[in-house]
Amino acid sequence: MTQTYANLIGLLKTKLEGLLDDDDNAIFKNVYAYGENEFEGYPCAVILDKGGAGQVIDTQRIERAFTFDIFLYQEQSKAGKTKSEAATNLRTVVDHVIQSFDQDPQLGGIVMRVIVVDVSLDFTSRNGTFNFARFTVQLNDLVNNYS
Repeated sequence: MTQTYANLIGLLKTKLEGLLDDDDNAIFKNVYAYGENEFEGYPCAVILDKGGAGQVIDTQRIERAFTFDIFLYQEQSKAGKTKSEAATNLRTVVDHVIQSFDQDPQLGGIVMRVIVVDVSLDFTSRNGTFNFARFTVQLNDLVNNYS
């Protein structure tokens, strides 16, 4: 199958939607495959296309790298999670995401390899108070060279 941003972002969305916590409940309330800032529940995830690169392997194939940013959000408020609960919950969610890519490095055999390039965790109080994490994920695959 020829990989495209459209099918790979869908694959990442499905992967995140399928993650379960220790009680077999879905980890994310919502997973968005587009920019979003009005969330319906927490924790939630936003997946954005970031870029890509390619390298000629031989006359027949190119190794293509598709790069995505995955943002995870956990609110903290008096009505929601306390500061401590929000920080702890986000760490747990980040661990689940990392483990899911470690345990399925080819996304069910669809890509050659998944590389978690970078992970950062932070806090912001713009448009609400959130703990958040950003993953930069690279999906590598071989595609036919049509030159």
